[in-house]
Amino acid sequence: MRIVWFPLAGLMVVSLGACAPPTDPCLDSIVPGIVVAIVDSTTNHALAAHATGAVHDGTFSDSLKVFQVDNGTITQLAAAFERVGNYQVDVHVDGYKNWEVQGVSVVQAGCHVAKTSLLAKMQPGS
Repeated sequence: MRIVWFPLAGLMVVSLGACAPPTDPCLDSIVPGIVVAIVDSTTNHALAAHATGAVHDGTFSDSLKVFQVDNGTITQLAAAFERVGNYQVDVHVDGYKNWEVQGVSVVQAGCHVAKTSLLAKMQPGS
């Protein structure tokens, strides 16, 4: 901040320069309630690129979406962005048994939800 006094005019000018308004950390990101890493149970190879799935809480449903890519490989899918709830998570990959888990709790943590991370180890079969 710079203050300049103009004695002849009896004026004082305050220059704020390049002051920016403070940012709100609650607006900086959108946090998923559920993140699922999806791998082959025997090889641990990432299968998320080939997976589909959804989370369900009562009548609410949200499809799993790409969340993380490592070295060009999709490794994690996510859903329930900024939504508290108690979820069932379903994952499907062709050539593997369906994976399901119930009772996945997503809680509020400050101005965002607390991310719940899951590992779906897919078993070969149908």
